[in-house]
Amino acid sequence: MTKSVFGCVYAVVALSLLGLMGCYSEVEVSDSSGEKLIAIDLVEPPCAEPGSEAGYIEGNGFGAENVTITVDGIPAEVLAATGMDASFVVPDGIPPGPIEVVVMNPGGRIATINWVACDLCAPPAPDQVNPFINNTSLGAQPTDVWQQEVTVGTNGQLVGVDIWWHGGNGTLDFSINRGAAWQTDTPEFQATITLTRLGDWNFIDLSSAGLSFLPGEQFVIQWQNLSPTSLGGSNTDQYPTGDLYFNAGLHTVERLVDLAFRTYMAPCPTP
Repeated sequence: MTKSVFGCVYAVVALSLLGLMGCYSEVEVSDSSGEKLIAIDLVEPPCAEPGSEAGYIEGNGFGAENVTITVDGIPAEVLAATGMDASFVVPDGIPPGPIEVVVMNPGGRIATINWVACDLCAPPAPDQVNPFINNTSLGAQPTDVWQQEVTVGTNGQLVGVDIWWHGGNGTLDFSINRGAAWQTDTPEFQATITLTRLGDWNFIDLSSAGLSFLPGEQFVIQWQNLSPTSLGGSNTDQYPTGDLYFNAGLHTVERLVDLAFRTYMAPCPTP
């Protein structure tokens, strides 16, 4: 596409296929019969994110608004198009890996280009970790409510949390709530859990909760014992980016004591 800051260029175009002179904002190349040829020169971004409106192609002979685009065999919604470029929605349902973009103009001419579908979320990995040390015990009665602040370090989906079961019966009302402590609104995730590994880490699966976070955002791990139970912690300020709260106030020896926990994020591209 040839453009100036004024929207067009006045020139004599010395092309035998065109034989035209005047003001052009774009040029389409045709064969001797007048039928538009078609070619794709590039596709962006480097990888396709299903559901994104970021799909973009450049080339020639697209046929403007009448162009059709398929991605890995799935029709794509065309957002805008000229004879030489088009933007489109990347369809959902595309598996990660190599894919093909097919463009067809109104004359039935087809052009293809190879592309790659993003692996949107990498395998889960530890994000925030606070160890169980010095035999620290966070014991409580069933009326007590605890909240541990967590500051996210990796963009993506929160898929799980480990907590250390130190003693007692091990039945908890467990929840995850967005924002810094003290949180009182309805949690984003809430479940009654029974711990099974005494003196060890217990994994709580959050993969079905749809909890996505950006780096620097905070949430609280909240638990209320449904029977006398103690969880493990640390008492040497091992986690300075979040505080431990107990019954709506800072823990009495905070900022030294925190819950022992490990969070797991499935890293995803930043929106």
